[in-house]
Amino acid sequence: MTYGPFQTKEGGDIIAKFTKDELLPLTAQIETLAIQVSQFRVGFWGSFLRYKFARLEDLYKDISVKFINAYHKWNTPDILFKELNTNPKDNSNFGGVMADYFQSQQAVMWHFNEGFRLLSYIDRILTEQSTAAYNRISISLALLAIAISIIINLKWFPIL
Repeated sequence: MTYGPFQTKEGGDIIAKFTKDELLPLTAQIETLAIQVSQFRVGFWGSFLRYKFARLEDLYKDISVKFINAYHKWNTPDILFKELNTNPKDNSNFGGVMADYFQSQQAVMWHFNEGFRLLSYIDRILTEQSTAAYNRISISLALLAIAISIIINLKWFPIL
């Protein structure tokens, strides 16, 4: 007897629960963060006051860790199916669970690929914004050093 697209109720329940409760919410969080990051730009003063940027970076780190943990869980069937109570003598049930796992690989991996693609995009944008901010700080400090140098030279060696 089949249970929707799954051969076993146990395997189908675990895969559906993982997809519904873990994978899809994480993918939605990554999509939301990608939208926030794509709209974020570091202005001149934002280069010095980095609280908004730091908040986005922290959110990116948290979501990345959760997403990679979910990926690890999916790619390690022992972890994914650890709550499954199968009788070792009943190999047909376990075989059905593993068949469910392998048949749902393509659908689930599409979400993982999309999540990793968006995480890569977010990382690239955050790196570019961070580099721009650090460049502005460096230029500002260089201009400040030049101004101080000119002031000190004018004080000690006035123009005749």
